[in-house]
Amino acid sequence: MKRVDEYFTIGLQHRADGKPCQDHALSGHDAQEHAYVSIADGCSSGGATDMGARIVNYATMQAIKNMISWRRKYDLVADMVTDVVSQRLLTIDRVHRELHMQYEDLLATNIYVFSNQAHTYAHVVGDGIIAVAMVNGSTEMWRYFWADNTPYYPAYDLGKQEQFIIAHGADGMKNRLTEEQWIIGADGQVTCVGITEQMILHGMRGVTIDLTEKIRCGLVKTVAIFSDGAELVDGLTWQQVIGQSMAYKNVTGAFVKRRMMRLMRDVSKEYKGPLDDIACAAIHFS
Repeated sequence: MKRVDEYFTIGLQHRADGKPCQDHALSGHDAQEHAYVSIADGCSSGGATDMGARIVNYATMQAIKNMISWRRKYDLVADMVTDVVSQRLLTIDRVHRELHMQYEDLLATNIYVFSNQAHTYAHVVGDGIIAVAMVNGSTEMWRYFWADNTPYYPAYDLGKQEQFIIAHGADGMKNRLTEEQWIIGADGQVTCVGITEQMILHGMRGVTIDLTEKIRCGLVKTVAIFSDGAELVDGLTWQQVIGQSMAYKNVTGAFVKRRMMRLMRDVSKEYKGPLDDIACAAIHFS
């Protein structure tokens, strides 16, 4: 059985500036054991990216639902990623044209997780964190960030790829996307187990974490995704934010909301709390 939930909240910086929350999160599941979660993080220097984040997020979720409705048998996760990316882009393009939005309004990163009976994977375009809580008590984490805090956005697929490459030095073969892999041991010990630099052209396509085998072997409790706002919670390291965010006492109902709201209240008592908007969503595997 799979359970899903999501949470997002505004950070201190945007609240103080009178700006809206630019992070967003969605989750869904059905009786056929399809489960899916998605988060989007709008660019603060863009336009109305609070709306853009929601458009990107809803477009991702609709793309996943379209894929499910096709009832196609996918042998490769890469084929599923390709279909979701193409369907998402069609929706983003159509909606922004119908609403007469500016291109800058659409600048938002995206991470989603999809799970059916055959496959489970996470896909990230831009930046953020993927975390997997294991049955043995450890948590594996992948953190993604672009050089100069200039991530790739799904909306760049609307003909802005060359412009993005130029912004990063005009050489698509340069390594500008960093992937850090961390583990929180069952004893609480935090260890960095690897750092990988990826080329711009690879990062533009997004990065996929295939979790199928770990799920099939019964090694995973929860898969969660976080926007980079998890790195800016006053009083806590981002690893502590991830670890405490996934310390669910029970997984019924709004389990992500309950845990995150409690964490935000507790950290705000002694510290400033979330400085940046933060979004997270999770799939729990019973």
